[in-house]
Amino acid sequence: MKKQIISLGALAVASSLFTWDNKADAIVTKDYSKESRVKENSKYDSPMSNWYYWGKVKSLESQFADAIDIIEDYQYGEKEYKDAKDKLMTRILGEDQYLLKKKIEEYKQYRERYLKAGLSPVKFYDYNLYDFTMKEYNDIHQSLKDAVEEFYQEVKHIQSKNSDLQTYDKKTEDKETDNVYSLVSEIDTIVATYYGDKNHGEHAKELRAKLDIILGEEKSQIE
Repeated sequence: MKKQIISLGALAVASSLFTWDNKADAIVTKDYSKESRVKENSKYDSPMSNWYYWGKVKSLESQFADAIDIIEDYQYGEKEYKDAKDKLMTRILGEDQYLLKKKIEEYKQYRERYLKAGLSPVKFYDYNLYDFTMKEYNDIHQSLKDAVEEFYQEVKHIQSKNSDLQTYDKKTEDKETDNVYSLVSEIDTIVATYYGDKNHGEHAKELRAKLDIILGEEKSQIE
């Protein structure tokens, strides 16, 4: 999924700010940019200074990637989460394509100027978006933050109606994990004690084999 999204727009943030090949405008088949929460007046503020530019770029990259990681999280793989995930993905693509369209428009003007002047423009991939304002960054940052928070609120609502989907909190998860490791350790001790015993050796081996199946360490036909 992440690779697919990177091919759609602003997740190229890391590799030269919203980088795209020169077929970018032909690749986008559906316009999500209207889902962007960038305010109209934010577009006309002064461009961001070089002092902040790349730091904000890296911040956006991480925010986009983290949002996609949430969607890909295995615990949200059940069908009950589909609408919530689709809603979050729509917002991601909205901000993603807002940045992409902005770069496409700016690059076209840049390319025309250079060609008229008899100069060779850099390729679209190597071109860095210039007219990117701090207000635009703030709007996108807040938009993604809000979308993630809304997703978690929907998850909480879904889990309240479906007890089988409820997950452990971190403290409980760690406790249960420790209990499992403790049990495995006890079984290993028993197996080691009786492994070579003529009366109980086969039972010890069978116990170890069953444990391996449970832990996913071996494929066995033992039932």
